[in-house]
Amino acid sequence: MHASNPLIGLMSKGRKEVQMMYEDSKKMERTIGRIRRLLKDSNHIEKPSLPELSFKPDLMIDLDKKLIFVEIAYLRKNENVDWKTLRLIEYLFEIKLFFGNHSLFGLIILDQNLWKDYCLELLEGFFDKVASESDIVSVSSVYATPKESNFKLWNLERDYQRLRSKKLVELNLEQFHYQPISARELEEDSYDRLCGLGFHPSRNFPIRNLKNYYLTEDMNLRFYFDFFFNNKIVEIKSFRKINSYQIQNLLIKARLIRYWKANGKIKQVDPIHKMILLANGNMSGPEYDQMRYLRMLTATGWDVYPADILHDEKKARGVFGDD
Repeated sequence: MHASNPLIGLMSKGRKEVQMMYEDSKKMERTIGRIRRLLKDSNHIEKPSLPELSFKPDLMIDLDKKLIFVEIAYLRKNENVDWKTLRLIEYLFEIKLFFGNHSLFGLIILDQNLWKDYCLELLEGFFDKVASESDIVSVSSVYATPKESNFKLWNLERDYQRLRSKKLVELNLEQFHYQPISARELEEDSYDRLCGLGFHPSRNFPIRNLKNYYLTEDMNLRFYFDFFFNNKIVEIKSFRKINSYQIQNLLIKARLIRYWKANGKIKQVDPIHKMILLANGNMSGPEYDQMRYLRMLTATGWDVYPADILHDEKKARGVFGDD
């Protein structure tokens, strides 16, 4: 009997994953096909490329002069459902901020049994409409009235972004470049350099976020950030070129730690911590708008610097010192 070949096992595993991805994509195509047939007499666009968004909505529909966006959500093999949920909420923020509170955003979730209960509860609390595939029987199935309970949140975030707009003139894409170092090594090096400058960062720092206030039961949910000191949140990222998932994760973390609820009303936290992103890598966005990702991060509260700024003591003290 021949010894088993681990390479064959890896190839077999790879084929299974490819098959799963193929089945997921076919399921997605079938769902979009069903909705497309229901919308045959409606004005709609599939996967429109829209300004100031980090994603392309699955469908944009003009229904009786009302703008409806539809996203079809499903979990890929081994996909983290918690982060998938957060990225969907980020999609919603972007649509509401750019197209207004009265734009409609419906979410169709495939295989709801694969999602955590609290994730479904969060999505139902944020989105105008959440439906399963079997719920879609007519064009009106994707229609909903905008969720007025969230208008205050969209307004507060829109006002905050206006205040941040003056920071946009400082952006410079050319200063960001990739040095071959792992994220872990970069984090350790950054920590050592900050300590060498006399700072005392707390590591893996937890901060409560708005998710807790959208759940029936408070789960004490927190985001964790690499460092916290001098009332500053610091994240360290290393990548050859940043992608939309990384952008969306950073955006939604910044948004959700900025708000809380009291007596059923959305309020802004006070004080708002300064947020600093040290990036080792190419920060350019899509070819047709290379500044988009930097612009979105900055508007959402991140001050973005190249990671090697810590190599320059004067600049580092200017960024991380007392305000």
